[in-house]
Amino acid sequence: MGSPASCAASRSSISACPRLFADLAQTRAEGRFAPLIATLERVNLLILMVWTTSSTAS
Repeated sequence: MGSPASCAASRSSISACPRLFADLAQTRAEGRFAPLIATLERVNLLILMVWTTSSTAS
């Protein structure tokens, strides 16, 4: 379901949260926010990936 192949076959998208948030901030600053939001509105399923690379030692 969350594979890139399934995203190509349907109106779904996989995005990393940090990348999506950076893109939203940049397009808003450049005045291109509305077209990006219009693109996201056409997606039926948006899969947001969140991960961390740092480990916390207790």
